[in-house]
Parts: sequence; structure tokens; C-alpha cells
Amino acid sequence: MVLDQHPDFFLQKQSFKNWADGINEDDCRFWDRWFKENPNHLPAAIHAARIYSGLEISEDFKSNEIDLNWERLNNRINLFEKESTSKWTLTKFAASIAMLCAFASAWYVFQPVTESYATGYSNRRTVILSDGTEILMNANSKVTAVRSWMFAPPREVWVDGEAFFVVKSYKNDQAKKNFIVHTHDMDITVTGTQFNVNTRSKGTRVFLNEGKIEVALKENPNRRVMHMTPGEALSYSGMQDPDYAKTEVLAPESQIAWKTGYFAFNNTPLSDVVEMVYETHGVRILVEDSSLLGETISGRVPNSNVDELVNSVSKLFNLKHSRNGSGVRLWK
Repeated sequence: MVLDQHPDFFLQKQSFKNWADGINEDDCRFWDRWFKENPNHLPAAIHAARIYSGLEISEDFKSNEIDLNWERLNNRINLFEKESTSKWTLTKFAASIAMLCAFASAWYVFQPVTESYATGYSNRRTVILSDGTEILMNANSKVTAVRSWMFAPPREVWVDGEAFFVVKSYKNDQAKKNFIVHTHDMDITVTGTQFNVNTRSKGTRVFLNEGKIEVALKENPNRRVMHMTPGEALSYSGMQDPDYAKTEVLAPESQIAWKTGYFAFNNTPLSDVVEMVYETHGVRILVEDSSLLGETISGRVPNSNVDELVNSVSKLFNLKHSRNGSGVRLWK
């Protein structure tokens, strides 16, 4: 089969790239209408969209895959000739099925493309997704996102570590209205809001800074949905806590202080501080007197530099410290 349009025809047009990414409503509407009126051009457009999205495309796809779809189309038309009693003419039926097959082919061929972002110890990173959502990633974290929202609604992201989300709102677009964040133990559904997700070793913790979100446990047989409002935090620790624990946060800034390069402690025990330092910087702290692990501190300490952090923590607890490579020792 000869394609009526070469992929380069589409790749030269920014509006087509916006259509493939689903990031410009006017461009999306234009190309939707154009393909509806010119369905014979859609196979080449699929080819172009795959090239633009970084997917490899072989000669087998350009010949066999498209021919197979048209063979299926002809079989359905022949079946219609024998069995249909509809008043539609064959021409109208064939045109309708051709368009449906073309769009079905687009859905089948253009599987969701994901992109992954990661941060190392002591590093933070800001990621802007194709829909305009902004993600600030904490150190030692990974985010995986579906790249092309156009072909894989709803918008979905997977988080391992800690990240703060400023979700782009699409209240009037039903396909893009929901934004879903997946962790290993829960699904968080939002419609445009700001919230923090932490999936560290003690379980998952969600803090809502602005807007509304819904949280559902993956392993909860009843799939009970928890609704959250701004200023609330929700935690879940798996087998140790078979259900949610939701609380109102008295010091909201402490939940997201890491965004500005600080740890904010509020009666935080030394045991938690030790764990936070390791999760963020990969530095293990040995406290020689284990009885000190239950002592608590409050206040803000710089978090961008591990040496400054350890020095500040040791002063707050009135302890001495020494560092040897990736390890720190604290003592009275």
C-alpha cells in the first residue's frame, strides 16, 4: 500500500507535534478534524508520531501492519455485503469502517510511551511534563510518566521516593481531567492541585498543600477512597497499619521544607533524623548511645550540604560528631 502522505509532511509542522503531545487544544481539535476528513493520511501520521516520540519503526510496520488493517477492513465489508440489511449504502459503510479502523490502528500501534527521571543522593530536580504539570523531585527519587497524554489518558505518573506536584488543571477536558499518581501501595487521583508524596521505608505519606485529592489503597479489598483537604496528611505503612491514618498538620511548612533546601523538624526524634539523612544523602549515622535516639528536636536545618546538615543536627542535640567517608559518628 502506498501512503498518501510522507511522515516528514507532519514532522515539519509544530501543530502536529502539539497534537501528538496533546498540549495545545486548538491544534488537537484541528488535527482531529483533519484526520476525520482525511482518514487515508492517518497511517503516515501514526508513523510520524512514533518517530517524534522516539519509538523505533520498522519496514514491517510500514507494510505488513497497515496492509493487515486494510485486509481486516475488506473482510468486514465483505461480511456486510452478505449479511447486512441496513439501509446504509456500501460506500458509506466502507468509509465509516475505514475511519474507525484507522483510529483503532492508531490506538493499537501507539502504545503509551513512558519517560523516567531520577535523582541521586543530595540532588533535587524539577521536571515539567508535556501537559504542563511541574514535579519537584527530592534526592534519591524516581518518577516515571506517560509521555503522550493524547494517546493514553488519563494522565499517570509513578513515584518511588519523594516528589512535590503542581498539577496542571484540565477541568473542561474530560479525558485529561484526572491526574493519577501511583505508589507501590496506593493510587492518588487529583484534578489540579499541589501535594507531596513520600514513599520512603516507613510506608507512604501524602500531604495536600492545595486543592483536593482522593487516595485509594491498592491492597484494600474494599478500595475505600479517602478524600483529603488542604493541610491534611495521610500515611500508610502496609502490614503494620492495615488502614489509613489521616491527620491535620499543625506545621504544614515542615512537610515540604525540603523544596527550599531545609529539613523542618517538629519534635522529631533523632532516630527519624538519622533515617532522613540516609534517605536523602546516602550517609549512615551511627549513634553510639542508643538511648539518645528517642530525644527530639524542633527547628530548621540546611539540607543541601550533608556536612552542614550533620553539623547543625549535632549542635541541636548537643552532640559531638566525626565523619569518615560515607559514615558519621555521634556521641556525647
